[in-house]
Amino acid sequence: MEIRTRIISRDVELSAVVHRADGKKVVIAFHGFESFKDSPKYIMMGEKFEKAGFNFIRFDFRGCGETAGDKYDLEGRIQDALDVINFAKSEFSDEIYFVGSSLGGTIAILLSEMSKGVVALCPPYVNIGKRKIEESLKKNPPLLIIHGDKDETVSIDEGRRIYEMAKPPKEFFVVQGGDHRFSNPEHLKLVIEKTVSFISSISEKNER
Repeated sequence: MEIRTRIISRDVELSAVVHRADGKKVVIAFHGFESFKDSPKYIMMGEKFEKAGFNFIRFDFRGCGETAGDKYDLEGRIQDALDVINFAKSEFSDEIYFVGSSLGGTIAILLSEMSKGVVALCPPYVNIGKRKIEESLKKNPPLLIIHGDKDETVSIDEGRRIYEMAKPPKEFFVVQGGDHRFSNPEHLKLVIEKTVSFISSISEKNER
């Protein structure tokens, strides 16, 4: 079941969609710099996670999609993410997982200590404000990085650099021929299947 809502983030209201499942575990999706919550990737991901028993929150960062504000305010995006995390805790539980693409993947990594597991798609190595990737990776939860070897926007070397700095358990998955957006439908299907499988496996271990 999809529910459209608004989440307050200090000076803006974030447009959001919640895919509700029966349980309390929840996945938050952080989109990329030029993307938005209603892209086919996140709609498909929400449907797959809901079927797998996860609540799923997709939202527009400030200045993107249906949310007002300045999209160039990267520290503001961090605040948006923090407020969505608080929303997820209040609505569901603290069994929270992150999925992020491009800049959203970087944000997921920078905030990874607040999650039980992270999947980052094609993340650039970028520090935002006082939050540093190197510091975040000293205490990361299970991490999966997925990168296309034909990424024309973020070099696969950036994804590898992040992976090499992370502590285990961790995995680096290369999509052969994959571009930055995984525009090939077969590539996107593979990425979503891998993402859902990875987070489901972490959740199963947490339930034991």
